[in-house]
Amino acid sequence: GLLAANHISWLDIIAINSVIAARFVSKDDVVGWPVIGLLPKWSGTFFLQRGSAKAVSQLNEQIVEALHNEATVAVFPEGTTHDGLKVHRFFSALLQAGLDAGVTVQALTIRYIRNNKPDQLAPFLDDETIVKHLFKIMGASRTDAYLVFSEAFIPDALTRKQLAEKLHNQIALQFEKPIAELVKKN
Repeated sequence: GLLAANHISWLDIIAINSVIAARFVSKDDVVGWPVIGLLPKWSGTFFLQRGSAKAVSQLNEQIVEALHNEATVAVFPEGTTHDGLKVHRFFSALLQAGLDAGVTVQALTIRYIRNNKPDQLAPFLDDETIVKHLFKIMGASRTDAYLVFSEAFIPDALTRKQLAEKLHNQIALQFEKPIAELVKKN
């Protein structure tokens, strides 16, 4: 099916793949990143050329084909990483593939916690290079990634905008829960 997750860092891909094998959608400039840029090419990642409606349509066709072949595909509808303190606005274009394929769709909430607080090192923000962030993460003490899967459903009668709103609300609900509750469960 199709997973829709909030997006904090390139670490999200590692966290998700630690519990479920998935193919991801990534912006096409990731391929140029030192060392890490090779991994998406080898893992069956779909690459998105931003700003092109035609490219999104073609990408959705590829995702539908993968979904019909029983792949799990993960998308980050926020379209970019952020500080991880809340879920940001969802773009609905890539969710169309889940509707077209007629497969289950599932919201996935990702939160990084360090010392019972939101991790301030995990977010990969625009003003930082991938190399600098990688060394920062490698030099830090442990961080914990918490993944909360909402109930999967088939979005029969929804438009892609309604689907985006439903998935966004499911993730936002998880951000309303105190960190202590999240940490206590694990």
